[in-house]
Amino acid sequence: HENNESENYYAYHYANSVLPHLPNNSIMLTGGDLPTNVFRYHTICEQMRPDVFVMDMQFMAAAWFKNVLAPVTFTPVTIPGHYRPFEAAKLKTGQYNLKMFLDANIEKFAIFICNSVRTDCDSALIPLH
Repeated sequence: HENNESENYYAYHYANSVLPHLPNNSIMLTGGDLPTNVFRYHTICEQMRPDVFVMDMQFMAAAWFKNVLAPVTFTPVTIPGHYRPFEAAKLKTGQYNLKMFLDANIEKFAIFICNSVRTDCDSALIPLH
């Protein structure tokens, strides 16, 4: 059958080409369904590097992320408020941008950005150290 994908191992090869090479207890910031779902499936379901926290930056911007998903899935990661990647210049109290997230976690984790992360926001223009 032309739609038979039983021999399609692209997702496995993608995960296996990246995850084994990350340092222990890393954070991988993703954007978009493909990298997020491939890496989360392999870290959670297949137990391929369960020490890597795969965090979708689109999820991080959702109102429910900090109070619903983060306390269950990303307990050791510091979530410094509500993520507002496109409002970096006018953040309100309790909001944070990418630089603030990195600053809050860089001493505890190696942090990587993988695929499809938006670069047209103010926080992407801040030099990272």
